[in-house]
Amino acid sequence: MNGTINGIVVLGDLPPGFAWRDRGNHNVPVTKEAMVGLGLSVMQYIGQVYQASWIHKNNIDTLTTIQDVENYDMMTGWPSNDIDGSSSAGTCAGPVY
Repeated sequence: MNGTINGIVVLGDLPPGFAWRDRGNHNVPVTKEAMVGLGLSVMQYIGQVYQASWIHKNNIDTLTTIQDVENYDMMTGWPSNDIDGSSSAGTCAGPVY
């Protein structure tokens, strides 16, 4: 995707007939504006993941006992990773590295 976004910035447009394949395995025509918007959304999501990881790292650094570490909830504070936002925001299926 980064290559496509970079190509849009450099060339100014998408190749003729460009389409995005969705999770249902269907080709969906995409405009230049939509592709740039998708790239910006991905960048925002990545930033939120990094921010959550830094908060967890700082919190973990303050833990002083084994009990504190065992009780620490690593599953909260993450951004939703569901495109339509229907998943429970702030939780994840596992730690993000």
